[in-house]
Order: sequence, then structure tokens, then C-alpha cells
Amino acid sequence: DWQKMAAKSLHPEQFVSEGLYSYCRHPNYFGEILYHFGMLLNGLPACETWIEVILSSIAPGMLTWVMFGATKSLEKKQLSRYGANQMYLAYRAITPVLLPFFGSKS
Repeated sequence: DWQKMAAKSLHPEQFVSEGLYSYCRHPNYFGEILYHFGMLLNGLPACETWIEVILSSIAPGMLTWVMFGATKSLEKKQLSRYGANQMYLAYRAITPVLLPFFGSKS
């Protein structure tokens, strides 16, 4: 968040496309997903049955679903705010939405 706050303090009306935002348009959401799946992977050795693995996977799976939904909502909002900006449209064309390096760009 500090990268976005620093950029917005200098240029409040400009979209942020540097730092982590050069890898994906929603790095905070991506970080949340990574954190929760990391916690799942860390806890898997404690699971003794497949049922426990499945039950342990529910929360990270639901969080991922929520993050993808929030991303869609925020994408619409940003497009309406910056859609007339050719630099933003170029940034959208080359920067993945949520998954760096191999995610969807639209």
C-alpha cells in the first residue's frame, strides 16, 4: 500500500503503474491470495485425512473467489475513471489483472 500512497501523494489524479503495479494491476489482492495459500500449504502436514485437506482448502478458495470478484469490480471503476487516458489503456493492454507474468490482461 505504501507504493500506491506515495505515488498518489505526488500525482493524485494519475493511475499507479510503477513498482509492484508494473507486474499486475492489483498486487495487494495477489498478495492476499499468496498469503492465504501459503498458510494452507504450511498447515497441510498437520492434516491426517483428505477430508481435513478439503476442509482446510475452503477458506483460501473462498478468499480467492472474493478477490477475483473484487478485482472485476475495481477494474470497472478504474476503466470509468481512467478510460480516456491512452497511457492507462496501454498499461491495461500489457499488465496482467491479478496474476503476474501469466494472468489475463483484460
